Order: sequence, then C-alpha cells, then structure tokens
Amino acid sequence: TDYVGRVVTVQGPVAGAMYDESGNGEPTFLNIDRDYPDSRRLVVVIWGEDRGNFPTPPEDEYAGATIRVTGTVTLYQGHAQIEVKTPRQIKMAE
Repeated sequence: TDYVGRVVTVQGPVAGAMYDESGNGEPTFLNIDRDYPDSRRLVVVIWGEDRGNFPTPPEDEYAGATIRVTGTVTLYQGHAQIEVKTPRQIKMAE
C-alpha cells in the first residue's frame, strides 16, 4: 500500500490472463507474479473501451510472458492494480 496513488514501473511474469467479456466494463486482467485469487498478486486491468488500442488480444499477447508495466497504482477491494490504456504502458521484459 506504500505505492498507492504513485506512478510506478513493475516487472514480473504474467501468472494468469483473462478477458471477462460479460463482466462490468469488459475488463481484461493480467495477474503479475501470482494468479487469481492470491491476494499478493498485482492486477493489470485493461478496460473493454481500451482493448481496441491493442493489435493482439492482451490475454493472448502477454500470457506467460514477463512484462514491465508502467501506471498509477490503485486499490480495488484490497488488491493493488494498475489500469492500462495503451500498449505503450506494457513492455516485454528482456
């Protein structure tokens, strides 16, 4: 919670990736380091309105990859998350 409200760059493996078509806002979730429902995971959220910014579905593009994500950390139901709007915020790690 030290990082809430701050812009950070985080790197880690995508342990789980899911597009929730029927969910509110049609979110895509990329779980960094640990998969759902582990409370220590960092969740990268891409809302449905921003999916069109990604040339490949994010849950396919990043599944199993190690990525570097830059964005503002917020808390949602006690879990740290970063909302991503464009592919520029996500880099494949070397």
